[in-house]
Amino acid sequence: MTEIHNTYSAITRQIREEAALCLENGRIDPELYARYQVNRGLRDINGKGVLTGLTEISDIVSSVEKDGKSVPCEGELYYRGLNIRQLVDGFMSEDRFGFEEITYLLLFGKLPTAAELQASHQFCARCHSKSAQS
Repeated sequence: MTEIHNTYSAITRQIREEAALCLENGRIDPELYARYQVNRGLRDINGKGVLTGLTEISDIVSSVEKDGKSVPCEGELYYRGLNIRQLVDGFMSEDRFGFEEITYLLLFGKLPTAAELQASHQFCARCHSKSAQS
């Protein structure tokens, strides 16, 4: 049998570093499951549907507290604690999409520096080039 060496899926130093970044910024404290009564399945012991996860990746604000009551508001979406509307406004004011920065933010828990963004662009370009050749 012929051994196939696929550099496209090779685990490089950059992949190891970025995997460590994901682990560093994507951990949920196990105690939070008990504190917020979050089951890890789809139903509780009584067969009722349950909240199935906790995340620090996104948050949706759909109401505000006014006079002790929850009142619906214009929704706000946050990725990793950053207001998406503000991020998009910033990208639009610079006449660019910002897709790569948002992807980096979601994966690694922070917006990239210019050097990190450049390295990410180069990595994706290499991967795209290799996949186009196969």
